[in-house]
Amino acid sequence: MAEERKVSEHYAAIAKAWIDSRDEFEHLKDASIIYLESDHRKKSKRKKVFGLCEKVQDKNKWAIPADFTITFYRPHMEKLSEWQQEIVVYHELLHVGFYGEDEPMQTIPHDMEDFRQVIDMFGSHWDEDGADLLNTALLIEISEDASYLEESENSKGGEE
Repeated sequence: MAEERKVSEHYAAIAKAWIDSRDEFEHLKDASIIYLESDHRKKSKRKKVFGLCEKVQDKNKWAIPADFTITFYRPHMEKLSEWQQEIVVYHELLHVGFYGEDEPMQTIPHDMEDFRQVIDMFGSHWDEDGADLLNTALLIEISEDASYLEESENSKGGEE
């Protein structure tokens, strides 16, 4: 069966909450990112892939009107708590390299620095069942911001 992807307002709301609240994402306020959800069970080197950030190639911009796509793989994501999903969104945003009109856009590959940021903020076992997450206050704040965004989007749809 072919992979099916759809636009995800849920992950877009979480990403917007991160981008609006964290200095490390200041450069993303003007970036165009489409958040997708896939039904595919993606793996890389026999490990689950929760999300994937990709730069939209110029030749595909006619069909994908964005600078980047971030795809979240539902079969893996749905096994995570809401907070763990927020950590995955945070991690994927670290891969978006958008610096402005004078600099080329690029995806930033995995390196020790991005892993260190996630571990320092949330703990080394953030993805395990029942994980004791560090910095839960930040995750609660992001959850509340993302929930508010979803509610406001839903209310806008009813008013038009």
